[in-house]
Amino acid sequence: MNYGKILSISAIVIVVIIVITILLSMNTITGANAALLISEYQMIVIALGLSAIVLAILRLSYGND
Repeated sequence: MNYGKILSISAIVIVVIIVITILLSMNTITGANAALLISEYQMIVIALGLSAIVLAILRLSYGND
């Protein structure tokens, strides 16, 4: 398996998802609405879930290398 390639792609994907989540969170925090703050935590959970799914797909796709 090509762990270097998997690691670099994984790092890029996680950084992009974290940046998008931070941008959405800052939008939410500036609104200072209680309902929006709840959805901020939901966005963080969704971002972590998506990154886990992407990592699993990468692991499967490079499993035969």
